[in-house]
Amino acid sequence: GYEAAGGAPDEASPPVAELFSFVFCGSFCSAPHAAQEGRSTTQLLFRRLAELLGRLPLLRHHSHFLFVPGPADASLGPQSLLHRPPLANAFTAELRGTLEHCHLLPNPARFQLGGQTAIVYREDVLTRTKLAALAPPNIAECDDVNRHLVETMLLQGHLCPVPLAQTASYAPSALLLDAAPDLLVVAGGKAQVH
Repeated sequence: GYEAAGGAPDEASPPVAELFSFVFCGSFCSAPHAAQEGRSTTQLLFRRLAELLGRLPLLRHHSHFLFVPGPADASLGPQSLLHRPPLANAFTAELRGTLEHCHLLPNPARFQLGGQTAIVYREDVLTRTKLAALAPPNIAECDDVNRHLVETMLLQGHLCPVPLAQTASYAPSALLLDAAPDLLVVAGGKAQVH
């Protein structure tokens, strides 16, 4: 396990677990958050995660755990918004009590990781852009649509490069890319990560 990695920590060197940051992207429960059973299932699953991580003292004391909500997660505001507030505290109370460095972030999430700027956006942007495109990308010219999407996002300086009328966001500035980040993760709704 992680406890044995790098030998026993001493006063001069930080534990190896301090080098780890874990980013979890929602949706954390397949049931919609509006249903009562979806709420209790979400609480139960976060409780189980807290119990599991509670058995790994080096990780729970020294690593950072970042949670980015997905479209179906319980947070304040309607599900149709592209900018989502952090997960509701009621679902993560035990997890936050177990982990010393538990960060509930909005979606998109902007943070520093090892001195570098990182942005994680949990949204199926590829499908949105395909639906909004006047003409689909020419696969002969662009054999990797994921790369094409990221290049479009960076060139337009926006995390969701579709017409504003097709986006629902109460904080449109949250979707702007003022400067290119060192790391951009766009976690779509499918099994693949773009």
